[in-house]
Amino acid sequence: MNAIDAIDIAARHAAAEADPIIAAVHAYWRGLNVGGVPARKAFDFMAIYREAPNLLLAECQQGATYRFIYCGTTVADNFPLDLTGKSYGPDTPRISKVPWPRLFSSVIDTPCIRFGEHSIDWPGPKFSQILFGAFPLADDAGRARFAMTALAFAGRR
Repeated sequence: MNAIDAIDIAARHAAAEADPIIAAVHAYWRGLNVGGVPARKAFDFMAIYREAPNLLLAECQQGATYRFIYCGTTVADNFPLDLTGKSYGPDTPRISKVPWPRLFSSVIDTPCIRFGEHSIDWPGPKFSQILFGAFPLADDAGRARFAMTALAFAGRR
């Protein structure tokens, strides 16, 4: 078994896996993998600075509630609002139909990788689809607690 085999890919989506931004983040994440969930402190935004504008990093606070600790400029520019510093859980008023808590929980609860897409449903989008790759990162105790998500916007209208 190589290091990456310890983390399952729970969902595959060919277009998301093939997207150059998501593929670069996946390759970087794989390089951090030591047979389990890589540590958040090992993650360095400068190592993937070209892709950093397309990243969304969330920390599990409690249950299915997450605090967005990083929202790249491309993500912020194409979302209804900048998510940095905001908490989001099942009871939070929704700004879109993108199921962030469910997506992040699926990546963290049983550490896995997910690739997929979702329709953009907020007003005035430049794009109609989000492609994503979501990857777990661990806290200092080795528990999967962070969801690093690479987003690519597609389907110009």
